[in-house]
Amino acid sequence: MASSDKMEIDVTCQRCLRRFKVTVDCDGYNEWRAGGKIQHCLPENTADERELLLSSLCDSCFNAVANSIG
Repeated sequence: MASSDKMEIDVTCQRCLRRFKVTVDCDGYNEWRAGGKIQHCLPENTADERELLLSSLCDSCFNAVANSIG
C-alpha cells in the first residue's frame, strides 16, 4: 500500500466491551472490506489489531475464548 491516507476505526470488544481505536490505511481498509485478505490489505497493522477488526474481540478476550474451546 503506497497510500499515506490513514483513518481511525473505533471498535468495541464484544466480550469485555472495552473500546479501541485502530489506525488503518484507507486504501487497504477499503480493499479488505471489498473482499481482500486482511493480512494482505493491512500488513502494517498487528495481528491483534486485524483480529479485533475481524471478530470484534480484543487480544485478551480472543485468547480466553480460544483457551476455553480447546
